[in-house]
Amino acid sequence: MTRNRARRALAGCLALIVSAGVLGGCGSSPGGSAPAVLVIGTSGDFPPWEYRESDGKVTGWMVDMVDHVLANAGYQAEWKQVSFTGLLPALQSGRIDLITSLYNTPERRKVISFIDFAGEQNAVVTRTADAAAIKSWPDLCGSTVGSLIGSSPLAAAVEAGSKQCMDAGKPAIKNQSYQSVAQELRDLEEGRIKAAIDGGVGFSYSAQHSGGKLSVAYYEGEKSVVGWGIRKDNPIVDKLGTAIEGFLTSDAAREVAKKWSLPPGFLQEKAVIAKQQG
Repeated sequence: MTRNRARRALAGCLALIVSAGVLGGCGSSPGGSAPAVLVIGTSGDFPPWEYRESDGKVTGWMVDMVDHVLANAGYQAEWKQVSFTGLLPALQSGRIDLITSLYNTPERRKVISFIDFAGEQNAVVTRTADAAAIKSWPDLCGSTVGSLIGSSPLAAAVEAGSKQCMDAGKPAIKNQSYQSVAQELRDLEEGRIKAAIDGGVGFSYSAQHSGGKLSVAYYEGEKSVVGWGIRKDNPIVDKLGTAIEGFLTSDAAREVAKKWSLPPGFLQEKAVIAKQQG
């Protein structure tokens, strides 16, 4: 490559970086016409949020939201399979650009920034045969309850329920941790755990599609704030925040909520940016 051609290529690449507002290399087609690509990490096993169909394609209500938001912000999505426990390390190391479905907790705000868009209450799911007898934590004293590794709010909820049992002089609740929702629900169906706890959107969907095997026993605690997780040093935070807010106030959001049976009041009316505090 000649010196002049090298200078022109470098100038074109820098222009693309500035216009796209991302940190990275020159990834568009010649002429800069193709939108920049954002790599999204997903465990791909939690319907109706994000899950893989038999052909490997990622689908779910969050995919619909991502398509709308990124199109309006001038990006394209590339979905990357990452285990749930590997999502934060992948984001921090730059292997992915964002996580789209993550509880916003003080612990996580120490290492990443958030764009909040929803509030979700937890659901406790049991086998349908047990559901009528389980309406609160005291009904699970001495039992084992499943939750996902890496989700401190879920573990804290089980711990608080266990404390209720012990304060009443009853056996504690054991928290069994899982790498994936699929493993957790399989153990629940087969009787290796008594119940499982996770976000109400996903678990109510799983119960509805379990062939009658599982049911939501009760909803537990206050709503947890849900957001997109993004690295602190990535300048796309504000741009995506504006695009997410546009989605939340659009007809597209109402169509997505109806299509996927999202609970009333689940989606916020306004996006809230919570930048890294650590």
